[in-house]
Amino acid sequence: MEDQENRLSEFQLAEIKKAFAICDQDGNGSVDASELRVVIRALLDEDPTDEEMQQIMVTMDKDQNGRVELQEFIDAMADWFSEDERSRGAKRRKLNADQERQEVHTQIRSFFQQFKKGDNFDVIRKKISRGGSKTGGTAQDGTLMDVDRNDPMAIFGPENKMDSTAKLEFLKWYRTAMTNIARVIQVINGDHRFEQLDAVSHLAKMLSIVEVFGTPSERRAVADDIVALFEQLVRANMVKRLIQLMSDNSQHSLQYHSLRCLFYFAPGPRIASTPRESLLHPDQWFFKRLIFSEGAMPMLFTMILHPNNEVREQAVLVLGTMAAHNWEARDELLRLRAMPALLQLVNTNTPLSVVRKVSWAISVLCGVTHPTSKLPPLELVSPAVPHLGALIHFEDEAVLVHVLNALALILPGMDVDPNARNRLLSLLVTKPARVILADLQLLKALAEYDQTQTELFVQAGLLDALTKLIRHVDIEVRLSCCDLLHLLAKKILFIEAMIKTGLVEMLITFVNHDDNLRWKLVKVIKYIARGTPHQVLQLVNNKAIQSLCSALSHFKAFDRVLTEVYKFCGATYNFEFVNDILTTLEKILDAGELAAEDTVNGGNKFALEFDLECIDQIRKFMTEIKEARPEDLNAWRQRKPGEGNSVEAKVRNILYKVKIAHDSPATTKPAKAHISRMIGELWMRHFAEQPAQQQQQIVDPASVVIAAPVPAAASIFSIKCYFDDDIRVLEVPRTASWDEIRIAIFAKYGLTIDRHINITYADEEGDHITVDSLALLEKASLVTPGRAIKLYLVEKHGHSSSLGSPIGSPKAPMSPLAHRLASANDDDVGGRKRTRDGEVKKSGESEKHVINTTIVVPPASAFFQAKPGEAASSLVGDLNNIRRQAQKQAFEDLEMRTHFGKAELEQLYSDWVKNASADGQVNRQQFETGMIALGITDPLIIEQNFSAFDQNRDGLIDFREFVCGLSTVLRGDTEERLRFMFKSYDLADRGYLTREEIYKIFHASLVTADGKHASDAEIRRQVESTFAEIDADGDGKLSYEEFKHAVETQKLLINCSVHFAKQ
Repeated sequence: MEDQENRLSEFQLAEIKKAFAICDQDGNGSVDASELRVVIRALLDEDPTDEEMQQIMVTMDKDQNGRVELQEFIDAMADWFSEDERSRGAKRRKLNADQERQEVHTQIRSFFQQFKKGDNFDVIRKKISRGGSKTGGTAQDGTLMDVDRNDPMAIFGPENKMDSTAKLEFLKWYRTAMTNIARVIQVINGDHRFEQLDAVSHLAKMLSIVEVFGTPSERRAVADDIVALFEQLVRANMVKRLIQLMSDNSQHSLQYHSLRCLFYFAPGPRIASTPRESLLHPDQWFFKRLIFSEGAMPMLFTMILHPNNEVREQAVLVLGTMAAHNWEARDELLRLRAMPALLQLVNTNTPLSVVRKVSWAISVLCGVTHPTSKLPPLELVSPAVPHLGALIHFEDEAVLVHVLNALALILPGMDVDPNARNRLLSLLVTKPARVILADLQLLKALAEYDQTQTELFVQAGLLDALTKLIRHVDIEVRLSCCDLLHLLAKKILFIEAMIKTGLVEMLITFVNHDDNLRWKLVKVIKYIARGTPHQVLQLVNNKAIQSLCSALSHFKAFDRVLTEVYKFCGATYNFEFVNDILTTLEKILDAGELAAEDTVNGGNKFALEFDLECIDQIRKFMTEIKEARPEDLNAWRQRKPGEGNSVEAKVRNILYKVKIAHDSPATTKPAKAHISRMIGELWMRHFAEQPAQQQQQIVDPASVVIAAPVPAAASIFSIKCYFDDDIRVLEVPRTASWDEIRIAIFAKYGLTIDRHINITYADEEGDHITVDSLALLEKASLVTPGRAIKLYLVEKHGHSSSLGSPIGSPKAPMSPLAHRLASANDDDVGGRKRTRDGEVKKSGESEKHVINTTIVVPPASAFFQAKPGEAASSLVGDLNNIRRQAQKQAFEDLEMRTHFGKAELEQLYSDWVKNASADGQVNRQQFETGMIALGITDPLIIEQNFSAFDQNRDGLIDFREFVCGLSTVLRGDTEERLRFMFKSYDLADRGYLTREEIYKIFHASLVTADGKHASDAEIRRQVESTFAEIDADGDGKLSYEEFKHAVETQKLLINCSVHFAKQ
C-alpha cells in the first residue's frame, strides 16, 4: 500500500493531527479506548457501546497493543478519506478556510459514525441528515455546487441529486423492487425485447443505489440491501447477459441501459470499511474482473464509435470507470489499446458532451485516481500528449480540468511548445477557479520534477501571474498558489527571480494580515531564508524578522471549528507553525554569520535586527509554554524521533546568537543594552542551569553569560551516502573544498565526475535540499548533530538521456586530497591491499609481525535451537513488549549508526526474531554451539568473535550488538574494523592488550615454512620483539592508539579473513 500520508493533502493531514491531539488527553502520544470513547461521545451525542468500541479499536489499532498511535490514526483516516473520495458525490465549494476545515472534521466524525449500526428508517434518516446531503447542481441558497473532478458518478450521474427525503423514498422503492429481483433477472434472460428494455432500465435504477447513497456512512447503513443485489447479479451471471444485449444495434435504448448497468456494477458496492481481503473491497476489483473475463472490452471499443451519442457517451464512461481507482485494471486496458480507441474521438466533429467524457476517461488512463507510485508506463500514455495539447485550447471548463489533470501526470520530462506554455499561463488569469486549480496542479508537478521546464515558465512570466493569484478571491486558489511558491522557493535557483518580482515583500505583508495563508507563507519564507546572504538580506530589509516574531502570537489559540465539532474548549498549540517560524529565524541568523565573514568587523548584522518587540514576543511565547500543562503540550507537539531540535532548543539557539551580537563591543545600536538585558532575564527564567540560589545573586541580567547551545564543530565530516540501495560511508576533513568532497563521493561509488548526479540532504521537515557548497554541507550536519551526515545521490536524466553514463567516458582528474578520501575500499586494512592468496604485504618490505584473524559472519539461526512454535511464541511476546514507536526509533538509530539501510535492517530483524530464544539474546554457550555447527572449532577464534560482538560485555549478544558488529565487518571503514579487531583481541575488556593476549594471538598465527606451528620459544621472542617496537610508552601494555599506529606504520600486519557461513 502506498504511504498513507501521501494520500492526504497537507491541509487534511494538519487537521487530522489536531483531531488526534484532542483524543490524546494524557499527552503520551497514543490513545486508548477510554480516551476515544470520550471524543466519540462528544462527536455523536451518544455513548458508543462496548461492541462498537471493540470494532473501532480493531479497525484502528493495527498492532493490537490496546492503543492507537498517531500513525495508526492517520492510516485509518487516510483509508476512510480515500473511500470517501472514490464514492462521494458533489461537494460545495467552500468560501473560507474554516468551512474547509469543518468538512475535514465532518469526515472524521462520519468515520466513527459508521460503526453505529441500525436497520430502521429512523437510524438511516439520522445518519443521512447528520452527514448532510451531498448533491450536485444548485444549492438551496443559490450558490454553485462543485463536483469531484475525478468521480464519474459525481460528474455524470443524475441519481445523486437527491435530498434526504428523496433518498428515503428511493430506499422504500428499492426494497420493494428487491422482492421481485428474480422476476427482473428472468425477463432479462428472456427473448422479449420490449420487456427486456423495461427490465434492464429497472435494473439500472436499482443499481444506482450506490450513488443515491453517495457517502460511505450512508452506504454502510444500507449495506445489506446493496450486497443482496450484487450477490443476485453475480449468481445469475448477469454480466455475460448484459454484454450480449449490448451487441444488439437495433435497440439503442437497450444498449444504453445495459451500459448503465455495467457503469454502476463495475466499481462494486463500495461499502465503507470493507476488509481489504474481501472480494467486495474495491482494491480486489472483483466485479471489473468479471467484465474483463466475459470479453466486454472489444465490444466497448466498438461502441465508443456508436452513431448514437448517448450510447457512445455511456460506453466511454464504462471504459473510464473500469480504469478508475484500480491501476491493475487501468494497465490492462492500456495493454488492450484503450488509449488509441479513445483518441479517435478527439476531433472537431465530436460533440462537446462526448469530448467531456473522453477527456475524463483519458485522464484516468493517464493515472488520475491512482497512487503516484503506480502511474502507467509512459510509452502507453505518451500518444495522448499531442491530443491533450490540442484540447487545452478548448474553452469548456470541464474539458480543461480533465486535460490539465492528465498533463500534470505525464508532462514532466517532456518538452512544452511555447504556444502551449503561453496558453497554460493565460489560463491562470482568465479562467474560473476550477481550471486555475487544475493548472496550478500541473505547474506544481513541473516545479517538483522538471526544473528545465519550470525555468522556461518562470522566464515566460509565471511569477507575475502568481503575484495576482495570491490575491484571488477563492481561498483554494490562494492556498494552491502558496504551494507552488513553496516548491519554487525550495529550488534555490528561483529565489532571485521571486525577489525581483516583488513577491518577498508581498509574502511578508500577507504573513502579517492573512489568517488563512499565514501558515503556508511561513514555509515559503523558510526556504527563501536558505538562499545567499544577499537574498536573505531582502527578507531582513522587508522586516521579515519582526513579522515572524509577531506571528509567534498565533502559537496558542482557541479553535472555533474544534469547539463546534468536538465540544473541545481547551487551547490548541500550533507547534508545526512555530517550528517553521523558528527554523526561518535560525536560517536568517546563519546567513548573517556567513555575511559577517566577508565584512571587516565580522559582526552578525542580521542578529542586530531583533528589536525589543521581537524579544518580547519570544518571551510571551516561552511563557505560554512554561504555563501550559505538560500533557497538553505533549499532545499537540507530536514530534517524531529524529525530527531535530525542539522549539525550546531553537529559541535557545536564536537567543544565544542575538545576545552575542548585541554584546559585541563593535555594536553601536542604541537599544543594545536593553535587548541584552531582556535576553538575560529570559535566559535566567527558561534556560539557566545554575541553582536557584546562584540565580538570585545575579543583579544585572545583561551580564548573564549564556552557553553556546551547540558543540563546536569537529575537525571532520562523517558522511553516509545513499545511492538507490547502495550505502557507503566516508570521512573527510572540514578543510576540504566542496569540489574535493564531491569528487571523493563520486569515486566512492566508482562514478565519473561527468555523471549528472544531484546530491541532497533531508532537512528537519523531510524536504530534500540540494547540496552544492560547503555552507550547505554545514547546514546538513546540523540536522543530525554528533552523527553522520546523510546525503542522497539521485541520477538526473534529461529528456533523451539513458540510464547510466556513456561507455568509456573519461574520469575527471582527482586532487591528491580527493584521491586519499576515496581510496579506501572494503579490502583495505591499514592502507594496504589484499593479495590474491589473502596475505597482506607492503611492496618492497618484509613482514615483521603478522596476525591472522578470522571473523565469522553467521546467520542468526545458527545461534538458536528453539522449536518453530517456541520461536513464533517469542516473536509474539517480543512484539507485544516492544512498542511500535520505540521499535521505529530504534531502527532509525541503527540506520544512523550502521552502514545498513532501513530495508536491510528490517530483513535482519525479521531473520533474528524468527529464530530468537525467549529473551531474544545469544549467550556464550549458544554462540559456541552455533559456531561449531558451522565448522568453526578453534576456541580462540570463537572467543574472539564473541568478544567482538558482545559490546557491553554482559555475556550476551542482542540484536543491536549483532547488527553493529555485522555492519563493521561487512562495510566498515579502516578505523571501524581496527577497533572491532582490537576489541576481539581484548578478551578481558581492559582497554589494552597484555603480553599473554598477544602470545595467544601469535600462537594461532605463526607457522614455520613447513607449515608447522612455531615453537613456544620463538613465539615468546616474537612477543617481546613486538612489545619492544610498538609499546611506545614502555608500560607493558598495548593501548588501542599504539595498536593502530603499529598497523598504520606497518610494524604490525593484520591478515583478516572474513568467513561467510551459509544458512
